[in-house]
Amino acid sequence: MNRKLLAGITILSGALLFTGCTAATNASGDASTTSATAADLTPTAVMAENADYTTVNTDEWDIADAIDVDLAKPTGTGVKVSGSTITITAAGVYRLSGSLAGQVVIAAPDDAQVVLVLDGAVITNTGGSAIDVQSADDVAIHLADDSVNAVSDAASYAEDAEANAAIYSTADLTISGGGSLTVHGNGNDGITSKDDLVILDGDITVTAAADALRGKDSLVVEGGTLDLTATAGDGLYSKGDQNKDAADIDWTRGYIYISGGTIDITAGDDGMQSFTDTVIAGGTVNVAAADDGIKGEAIVSIGVLDDAEADADGDASEPVVTVSKSNEGIEAASIGISAGKIKVTASDDGVNASGMADLQALMAGESAADAAEAETETAPATETEAEAKTETAPETAPGGGGAGGGGEFQDSGEVLNISGGKVTVNAEGDGLDSNGSLTITGGTTTVYGPTRGGNGSLDANGDMTVDGGTVWAFGPGDMEQTPSAGDQDWVVIKATLAAGATGTIVDASGTEVGKFTSLKAAASVILSNNKIVEGETYSVMVDGESIGDAVAGEGGMGGPGGGGMGGQGGPGSDSAGGPGGTPPTDGERPALPDGMSPDDMPEPPEGFDGERPEGAPERPSEEQAGSTNIADVVQS
Repeated sequence: MNRKLLAGITILSGALLFTGCTAATNASGDASTTSATAADLTPTAVMAENADYTTVNTDEWDIADAIDVDLAKPTGTGVKVSGSTITITAAGVYRLSGSLAGQVVIAAPDDAQVVLVLDGAVITNTGGSAIDVQSADDVAIHLADDSVNAVSDAASYAEDAEANAAIYSTADLTISGGGSLTVHGNGNDGITSKDDLVILDGDITVTAAADALRGKDSLVVEGGTLDLTATAGDGLYSKGDQNKDAADIDWTRGYIYISGGTIDITAGDDGMQSFTDTVIAGGTVNVAAADDGIKGEAIVSIGVLDDAEADADGDASEPVVTVSKSNEGIEAASIGISAGKIKVTASDDGVNASGMADLQALMAGESAADAAEAETETAPATETEAEAKTETAPETAPGGGGAGGGGEFQDSGEVLNISGGKVTVNAEGDGLDSNGSLTITGGTTTVYGPTRGGNGSLDANGDMTVDGGTVWAFGPGDMEQTPSAGDQDWVVIKATLAAGATGTIVDASGTEVGKFTSLKAAASVILSNNKIVEGETYSVMVDGESIGDAVAGEGGMGGPGGGGMGGQGGPGSDSAGGPGGTPPTDGERPALPDGMSPDDMPEPPEGFDGERPEGAPERPSEEQAGSTNIADVVQS
């Protein structure tokens, strides 16, 4: 299988193809790529490029064949007892009931399928794992209908301990059934598989010192009700081939896949973290995390499968994802949202497409820091950053935004695509942030951006394209990037909004084109939908009064390095020479704002005689004073 992992990245090995891009070799022998489309990042497309996972379904074994094992007095074929350790040595179905202060070990042949049916089983081991699968091909833990089961492990493990979770398996592990299971991972993880870990159903509660659920090749949830608390780790973690040499990494493994069930996660680190892809194609997911809410090193994909079963209304069952607390809500090098209801709250960026450099370095077998250092050492001498920005910055209309800039804001190949669903983001960093491109073609996206300056509701280092859907973005007004490409028009209006304010945007005739509620205070609002027409004037109406108006297609920032916010008399106006506007070029003072006279100017400090203080820098020359680029003045 060819593994296609990333979008917009230079391929470092001819043997690798990455999701979202097609590698081709040009005449010079270098690899080139094309960017991901929304279709490349759907759950169906992403999962098609991953390896299959292994499950033990309930139709693969028969409860009538079960060997009953009383944990207080264990006997039976294939069962060995040594002190407080019960060992399963053969393939088969074993029904466990009763209490054990000790350990259940599975040490069966490598081709064996072993099913443990927990039917009122309580296993507590203060010296290690409660259940330790040392050898078998596939293992299932089935929770008998209406049964109540619990396992608990040691308070700590030796650093070199092999089995270091309350339930630990070296084999593929499937959990199913209609009963409940409570897991206390006191010393480390709750449930760990060194292969595939699959949850089919069951009522499962896990409290762990580190990760709640941990898989290697994959971590899959198809159903059930999961309540996961990871005190200092991740709620769901799929390790993959992390820490292996680049040549030994299998990029088709190390993913998280959720297609159903209800998952509640409280995590001291990430809510979900995969080495490759995190795919949510169904179910209900609630995350409160200290760090990232939902993360994939390569891809995060949220939507529905092409063949998803329809509900009573004939619609596919869409995922419901809520990140109620996080540092960054959703993060991956490539992010695709094609369906579902997604709500994200983040203290930093809400949805962040980043990390391409780290993955490039990983595939090259080096750290990102080493790769950056090598690139710096081999790069040719360049102009200063100020000179480069001066030469590449496009001219802008007064108060208007420029096209995507250069300098430090380089498109590094990440992709953020929203093609459907209802996405709501509340972030104090950037709302939607891509170090590469940002594309919206469908759905309803609402971003409540930062209340402080320095970040914006929308941010992309590459093209920001809007070709469909409805986009609302509320921000602080000083860093509002607007679309630089796409067929759908947009308007950005400077308007002071209080938290909770409700209002509408109307056209010049008073016809409503959009209705909003501002979740928090904002100084600007962006709207793009199929009712906005470039060149037409639109107003923000609150309580029947206009509090701001603008012309569609003007103002804001057309890309990183563009001008400041437009708007009548606001920053970016050429009359005031404000941030992002055009300074006077005739050496004269800028005109005072309307309604202000020289008499309104503040008095100079006491004792100031009008002379330049001793040691102060010389005034700029007339030529410099008329320059439109402050970098020219600073450098001289």
